[in-house]
Amino acid sequence: MRKQQQVESIEEMTGEALIAQLRLSKDLQLAARLLSREQIRFLVDLYYILQENRIRAQAQVRTAGEEPNLLISWTYDLYRQLETDVRQALLHFAEGHIPGQWALSVKGIGPVLAAGLIARIDITKTPTVGALWRRAGYDPTSHWLGKGDAQRIMKKYPGPLSDEVLVEIARETGRNASRLYQACVDPDTGEVSRAALTALLAKRPWDAALKRLCWLAGQSFVKSSGREGSFYGPLYRQRKLYEMQKNEEGAYADEAARVLKEKFYGKDTEAYKWYAQGKLPPAHIQARVERWVVKLFLSHLHAVMYEDYFGKPAPRPYIIAIGGHQDYIEIPNWPILSNK
Repeated sequence: MRKQQQVESIEEMTGEALIAQLRLSKDLQLAARLLSREQIRFLVDLYYILQENRIRAQAQVRTAGEEPNLLISWTYDLYRQLETDVRQALLHFAEGHIPGQWALSVKGIGPVLAAGLIARIDITKTPTVGALWRRAGYDPTSHWLGKGDAQRIMKKYPGPLSDEVLVEIARETGRNASRLYQACVDPDTGEVSRAALTALLAKRPWDAALKRLCWLAGQSFVKSSGREGSFYGPLYRQRKLYEMQKNEEGAYADEAARVLKEKFYGKDTEAYKWYAQGKLPPAHIQARVERWVVKLFLSHLHAVMYEDYFGKPAPRPYIIAIGGHQDYIEIPNWPILSNK
């Protein structure tokens, strides 16, 4: 009898009732403020998984038409509600940190991106904006060598890995010599491990998850560029006009020639026709503009995170402080009144 009652109670928890039981309570959502950066990373990944599954379930509901699809509809509702709950939890996390509050004040940056960026960026390991750009995959001098190229480079230096050799390897690969040494030195012998250095050079030199979040931020700035109150959207539009004009003037002829040399485009492709004229195709220009606006946003986010953590203004980007550029764009909505 007891078993029969349990079965009946479970059967009663269907549809909205079961979804309600599975949803996060308000207290659990608020508890997200206390989660670690690693745990928030997990929730961000989970959010995008739920979002993808919700979209797939929604497509199934649409294509089913009048066919029996009650279970698929229930699945769609479940993913949608859980997606909303995780998003709310990430909102509470972002609101609990000053950099998160600033990010949320930016048109185009929602709770998931705000929380994800904060969780992925360790300001103690990226003391300069250049280090952050590199970590996010926005340093053009940083290349992913892979195992083959890493082994090829190491074969050029068969002798002892002295400091001078390490500096030369770092220069050739666009890495930091001191960081290579710290990561690969044997604490017992004080010598750099050749195997460890080869493995390190072969690794991707940026955080793939952070790079994806930055790409999503760029897409969001593009989509919100016409919305009232958008800060980075109008700058994106201005930059695109600038890049298109420079392209028409032939300013990127050298880059176009380099691309043609390094990549193989069919002569009947649209891209080849542009590069052959010494110009960049529209897709290339678009990518340049999106990278530019994301790097600007990252420089502002870095400054906010740096000041929040160290209690003093962040050092200006190298190109501003040393390179002589005067076109520094001030951080919008900063300082922000914290509700932390």
